[in-house]
Amino acid sequence: MRQPPSVQLGEFGEDQAVAFFSGIGWGPLKTHKHDLGTDLFIQLRADDLTDLRMLLGAQVKTGPTSFREPGVVEGRSGWWFRESDKKHAEYWINHHVPHLLILQSTDMTRRVWTVLDPKTIEDTGDGIKVFVPADQVLDASWKPRWIELVTEARKLLSFEGARWTFSVTQVPETSWARYGLLTPRLVAPHRNKGYSSDINWAEAVGTSAAGDPDQWPYFAQQRPDVPSVEEAFVGNDPGWRFAAAVHKWVLGDAPALVSVDAHDFPRSLQVALAICTATAAIDRYDLLKAAETLTAAQDADEVSADQVWLGVHLAHVRRLQGNLAEAKSILEACLVTAAALTLDLTTSALRAACILGLFDLSPVLSGDVAAAVTAADNSASWWRTHSAAHGLEVDAEKRFKKWAGDTAIMIAGTESAHNDLFSAALTARLAGDFGSWRGYMGLLAQTDLVTPPDGDADVHTSLESLRQIGDTDALKLALQKVRADGPVSELSALANIATPDHATSLSIHADLELLAQAGDHFTEDQARPWLDLLLQTLSAPQEFYEHFALRYQAHHKVLAAIRGLRRHLTDAEQAAVIEFATVLPDEADQLLESPLTRLLHSFSPDVLDAELAAFDTEDEPITWQRKLFRDVLAPRSTRARKVVRAALLHGDLTALSGANDVTQIAADEASVLLDRCDTVLESYKLPTNGISIGEQDYYRLATVLALNGPAEARERAWATTIGALTAVVDVPERMFDALKIVAGHYGQVPMAYREELVAAARRLREAPPSKYVDGMSGLKSIAAPATELLLELDPQAEDWNDLLAALLVGDRDSKRAACDLMARRSGYEVTILALTMDGEKEVAARAARGLAQRVASDPTISQAFVNELARISAAGGESIPFAVLSGVSTGEDLNDGVSNILKALAHHASPAVREKTGQLILERGWGGA
Repeated sequence: MRQPPSVQLGEFGEDQAVAFFSGIGWGPLKTHKHDLGTDLFIQLRADDLTDLRMLLGAQVKTGPTSFREPGVVEGRSGWWFRESDKKHAEYWINHHVPHLLILQSTDMTRRVWTVLDPKTIEDTGDGIKVFVPADQVLDASWKPRWIELVTEARKLLSFEGARWTFSVTQVPETSWARYGLLTPRLVAPHRNKGYSSDINWAEAVGTSAAGDPDQWPYFAQQRPDVPSVEEAFVGNDPGWRFAAAVHKWVLGDAPALVSVDAHDFPRSLQVALAICTATAAIDRYDLLKAAETLTAAQDADEVSADQVWLGVHLAHVRRLQGNLAEAKSILEACLVTAAALTLDLTTSALRAACILGLFDLSPVLSGDVAAAVTAADNSASWWRTHSAAHGLEVDAEKRFKKWAGDTAIMIAGTESAHNDLFSAALTARLAGDFGSWRGYMGLLAQTDLVTPPDGDADVHTSLESLRQIGDTDALKLALQKVRADGPVSELSALANIATPDHATSLSIHADLELLAQAGDHFTEDQARPWLDLLLQTLSAPQEFYEHFALRYQAHHKVLAAIRGLRRHLTDAEQAAVIEFATVLPDEADQLLESPLTRLLHSFSPDVLDAELAAFDTEDEPITWQRKLFRDVLAPRSTRARKVVRAALLHGDLTALSGANDVTQIAADEASVLLDRCDTVLESYKLPTNGISIGEQDYYRLATVLALNGPAEARERAWATTIGALTAVVDVPERMFDALKIVAGHYGQVPMAYREELVAAARRLREAPPSKYVDGMSGLKSIAAPATELLLELDPQAEDWNDLLAALLVGDRDSKRAACDLMARRSGYEVTILALTMDGEKEVAARAARGLAQRVASDPTISQAFVNELARISAAGGESIPFAVLSGVSTGEDLNDGVSNILKALAHHASPAVREKTGQLILERGWGGA
């Protein structure tokens, strides 16, 4: 009997395919005569030949007939493979093992492949065709792709309705701890099921991780066979002891994770305990202990979900330590191991953690977005999303009821928003999804600050959470809010925690923002370690950048942080900063300009003059650094001031910062500035097609020159100012500051202009806003300052009281204008005092300033007003005290009322307020205060 040539060729081709897959370290198995559409099943292996417990199918076609129909699809050359019926197509599509189609020439010089799936198999009517691209050459480089094919083909079971029907007993007990910690909403008994049956220890773990720690104790009260937390902690059952340790940890007793008796814990509980213990160590900033705990629990010979779980957390610790390369290497190894695991809810979550971690470590714009998005969409993350959504829903309802004035008594669930968000954050963190952990922790911190669970916000804990997760933007806003409205004592508590030793690669940008925003709340002992680190970074940045794994320039943030700590800088340290500035290259990043400018302007004049002596020349500066040196020297240097003068006479308005203030400029300098004002303000009368954000305020400049410029220039400046303010323009909102300034100095407005200005103010207050009034432009409606100016210039107006009433019931700017107006008049003190209680903090602060101004200008003001000012200044944050200081500074003499206010502010909780109070007393010679 003869072997048919086609069969012989087929077997030869299969043998060659077997040789190929054997050659790359995999285990190919021939199906022999069972031609169902699979010639080979291939066992996939890791590079160290560890079996991944994954199968890949292959259909092999060999010989010239495989390449008889060339084609091009979407610009790719290749060959069409055809079959006259569809039986194999249905087999391949419905098989739980993904299949490859391999085409190879008889001499094996041409070997290509494609995947067989619904996307590649095309229906031709009676049969099918499959396009095999020529560039998909069969070689070992495709191994990761083939592993990915098998991994993606493993489908999860449906978990619809599982919140009610699922029981952790359906999975091996070796997985219980992992399920209880990663998918607690699935494991914990549903509240509506009641307490008619016992719970096991895994379900007890689930209640704690699900943010419902009261559920287990209630079960213990109702079910005699369910131990209490304390009984379980010292009991004989390892699972219950573990559950008790987790319960205590969730409620704040982290030492219980260390003190629990774990001598007889099985491997699965040892790993789960190590994960929790390491997480607790990270929270107390002991990264070395966290790494030690995780490393000790690993077993290099084990291929398991627990090994992946430990690796994901160890990679996170390495990232926090700034060792991104090792973190990446660990995650890559974990991903390979994860591919070999039997797919379930937890292994899917851990595999996703590997992919998301690698994406997070990838250079910007180089990560695999599709893989990251796909990985994030797993069942464990769905349960977390449900927890977070429920928490936010409860929080929204809570806010609504507060807004609506609901007086109903809440019987239970008052902390649900906090607990649900805490659960979402905790389970994401334990699952190694640290991006989601940061997101949920940010939401938790923000929610607790706005609507605290027990009505009394633990502010510094929420601020510390934002710092720890590196949510720089949210931390900045929260710090500004706490500084303005209090309690400022929480900033000192935060300063105790936020030390360089507690900074990580994740938190460092938030740390720098904290120092920039609240560094003046740090004591000398708290500030010194940071200053040593930051000043060292200016001279030798490499260690700082490597330690915190910084990928981008951060010197501008370092300078801003140093400025926040400026009151602790010694003269020698100020000199060190100046030295850093002087050696910057001419093309230095302009991101440095703003923080360095603000920092140098806060330095001692003596230090500046000494350290910048070499730059005190008459040379025209070219770079922004040299212009900065010119400006900080000019107030005391004849040479530098001469350079400033030359710049001003050439129309360089940026040199104004070197002129110190307009009261110090010469008449010819003022004339040049007014020439520029006339040109620009005249152009504003033309139709406007757009505005420039951040442009020079020429209305304001002309007004300041009219009030405080050289005497020889004031008449012209008033003419320029009045001409501009009375003109009809497309964007009158540009006049806002100028109108406010003129209203505050209405007595200096020349009589010849008053009638014209009154008419313009009345027109402006009634004019509709321009199309440029929005949050993007920064422009505001001028109705309020125009009304304020009108009331000052025309006190006999028939509608004067009506106009004042309109301000009092208007928007924030209107109420602030009313406060300013009444502060310049006697008899309105009660109204101003009432406005200090306004719900809008900016209005309350302006009212406090106005009342302090009244106290400073009228020594006969009732002591009751003084006492109230002292009271509201002592409570809360810094916005009211700073406003009060601004108000009392308008007085010339120290009266008893001002003295009492200053004495109260000298003992304020804020060091910034105390410092400002001392400066005012010193500047005014009010030593008697």
